[in-house]
Amino acid sequence: MKLTPCFKIWADPQAVADTSGQPVIPVEYRGRKGWRTESHEGRVAIPAPQLNAPEGSLTWWVLPREDFATAVDMPWMSERDPDHLFHVLLGDVAGAASWKNHRFALIYCRSWYQQMVAKWHSGPIYSGAAFDDLENAAFRPHRETAFVGLGHQNLPAGHWIQIGLSWNTPDDDYRMYLNGVLVQTATTTLDHPMLREANSGIVYAGHPLFVCGELNVYDRALGAAEFASAYRSGKGPENEAFDAGLSRMHEGKGLAGFDWVPNEEWSLRVDLPLATEEDLGRFYQQGMPGAVSLTDEGLRIHTSPIHSCEIPKPEDWTSKEVFDPAQGYLWLEDYFTGDFAVEYEFKPLQNHGLSLLMVRAAGLQGENFLTTQPRRISGSMQMVCWENVRNYHWEYYRQMEDARNDVASHVLVKNPYMHPIAYQTTDSKLAAGEWHRIQFVHEGNRLRGAIDNVQIFDLLDDPFAGFGPVLRTGTLAIRCMWDSDIVFRNMKVWSKALPY
Repeated sequence: MKLTPCFKIWADPQAVADTSGQPVIPVEYRGRKGWRTESHEGRVAIPAPQLNAPEGSLTWWVLPREDFATAVDMPWMSERDPDHLFHVLLGDVAGAASWKNHRFALIYCRSWYQQMVAKWHSGPIYSGAAFDDLENAAFRPHRETAFVGLGHQNLPAGHWIQIGLSWNTPDDDYRMYLNGVLVQTATTTLDHPMLREANSGIVYAGHPLFVCGELNVYDRALGAAEFASAYRSGKGPENEAFDAGLSRMHEGKGLAGFDWVPNEEWSLRVDLPLATEEDLGRFYQQGMPGAVSLTDEGLRIHTSPIHSCEIPKPEDWTSKEVFDPAQGYLWLEDYFTGDFAVEYEFKPLQNHGLSLLMVRAAGLQGENFLTTQPRRISGSMQMVCWENVRNYHWEYYRQMEDARNDVASHVLVKNPYMHPIAYQTTDSKLAAGEWHRIQFVHEGNRLRGAIDNVQIFDLLDDPFAGFGPVLRTGTLAIRCMWDSDIVFRNMKVWSKALPY
């Protein structure tokens, strides 16, 4: 079936001018025409009333002029330019307005999360760490606003890329595609509609770091096969490697098996069924009181279904930590150096929640912070990414409103540098009510992770890239976010001590 857009622009880039009256710069590259603006304030106004309709789609060819990926945000950069990490490609406000002011926007962000966002509301995606500005944020419990965000996606320079969006407001269905591959869906777990804000009906396009190509707008939400067809009809051979990477990352195609077993060089340091009070005594419980209990099946972590921002702070809360009682950590008291491996089994009891594994967790001097620093009491995620604890954190069960819910997705981040080093989906969800096994193996600078004998990542951490050394010391923790309910059993830890 041939796709017929209800709106199309830029067949002749020579005829386009930005809102200031300056002509755009025409570009022809690898058989495709486009244009770019000279200034980041230059925009081309495009009537697009379909963006206010209950249903619709768009496909847009863009050409990054430099590589786009996560970047370090130095404080002095944000002081002069608070929005320097955010690149608005399409928005409903003219000029160089802050990305937060747009009621519709398509954005690439160089922060650690999320990279590509389409939103149908004004305001930010998240509140601050202390839940400030929560009223205006999209990701707020029970009042979620319509957006679809792709967590970790690099865009290579010099390759035409087709971005696809579809929206179906009555069905609460918002989707993002890259080169015909579904890369993100909005939440499917809510029992209430996401809120949308009417936009101006005009989109302003243009950016000096992106060449803008053909934009097609459709009056209905296209399906996956139609987005794939729209891409195939205009693709060139130069995208083959990038396309293969998209399929692997976002469709789980070609993942290898994983059959690691420790040899005689490894020492078994921890072997806990997680079934007794004695087992539980090996851990420090931080965060939500009463979240951890022992059951006939194993150790259960059941966090509050009410988000911390909706729980009144008690008057006697004197800690300088963020008041965050709905989430929690389970810290193993043991400390390890050298090569390291851990495995355990987990069973989600519901199709909602998030659990992450923190490994190689130590102070910034490599010290055992559990014995040398005051013990934290808050369940806040600040301790993962934004405090004085370095670690690798692997989000391995991610059924939350801002992550993909149709499949399982995984994120590995090096902290406190907030450096994403792996993102991967599989082709199905991790089934609730069933046992799964997680394995993490660290040898030298090689990091590997697997779920149910399927390898999720296999990478080399570069100690000279500006994101700190390979982390070779520390303990581990299991963290569960709010509204998680998971049982754990059979934890084992091996290590090979450093020879120096």
